[in-house]
Amino acid sequence: MNQDTLYTAINECEFTVLVFSDHPNFFSSWSITIEKEQNAFMIEHDGRDGWLILYRQSTTGIFEEIDRKTSYNLNSEKKSRNVKHGY
Repeated sequence: MNQDTLYTAINECEFTVLVFSDHPNFFSSWSITIEKEQNAFMIEHDGRDGWLILYRQSTTGIFEEIDRKTSYNLNSEKKSRNVKHGY
């Protein structure tokens, strides 16, 4: 993940980056924890299985999953076709 691009997008949405962790040797996986108006969220990209997982921090401090999406590498022709056709 291009950290500068990610930070720019997050800052444009008026979030603050608390923690960024990049693991390029582990299937291009990364995670970021962000905050806005005392609400914290974590985004995790699991490059091996292609998941983008979104978490919200509860009042007890535990991150709870709120959504999970398939993350495609748009350089992959086959996966790009699947996105276009909704598979």
